[in-house]
Amino acid sequence: HLKWKNKEYENYIDWVKATVAIHKKYKLRKETFQRLIDEAEYMPGVVEFFKKLDREKFIPVFITGGFMELARRAKNELKVDSADIYAACNYIFDAYGNLVDADIKSSDFGDKITCVKEKLDFYGLSIDEDWIFIGDGKNDVYIAEMAPYSFGINAHKELKEVVAQSIDNFMEAFEEINAFYDIVNSAKGSTAHQRKILEIRANRQRQRERLVEENLEMRKQIEELKKRI
Repeated sequence: HLKWKNKEYENYIDWVKATVAIHKKYKLRKETFQRLIDEAEYMPGVVEFFKKLDREKFIPVFITGGFMELARRAKNELKVDSADIYAACNYIFDAYGNLVDADIKSSDFGDKITCVKEKLDFYGLSIDEDWIFIGDGKNDVYIAEMAPYSFGINAHKELKEVVAQSIDNFMEAFEEINAFYDIVNSAKGSTAHQRKILEIRANRQRQRERLVEENLEMRKQIEELKKRI
């Protein structure tokens, strides 16, 4: 994590590969890994939130920079479609329980919005208004900035700065998302609604430009670090 913070990796995929290499070096066993997955705790209110969620109104989609095994557990327990989960890393163990490989995909930081666009296109929904974000990490900042409405649950300080609302329990978002759904669907077609969409698009363009500038600056810093090494 310190190397990632110091920008010693050019991208998230390289950081995940390094993590896999460490786990292989220290011989992570399948039973140990599975125990950790099974013992992981949900955020407060998650189970109740998903039990009450109206699946006629909302399609839950999981996008995580973490392990597919953890996403699969949540998928099964919270009743989410297999096609609607994205995870960065799927560990592969041999018949003896040894970690031998990992299937790595890019579903973190800026890549999360690519996953969102894919699902919105599939369901015929608009990126400007037809989705809501709930997350907790620093790696969620970009997707939160892009969302029409966003929640940060027990959020990292950088995420708190960009979300529309900070919460401590998933159920705090329940009434809000239903109100958002009603507003969006009742307002479609009005002049005020169209003006709001234009504002969202303009803001999103500014965010894209800022991200490009940040990426250029990051690459410049990496090159400088390489020269010093």
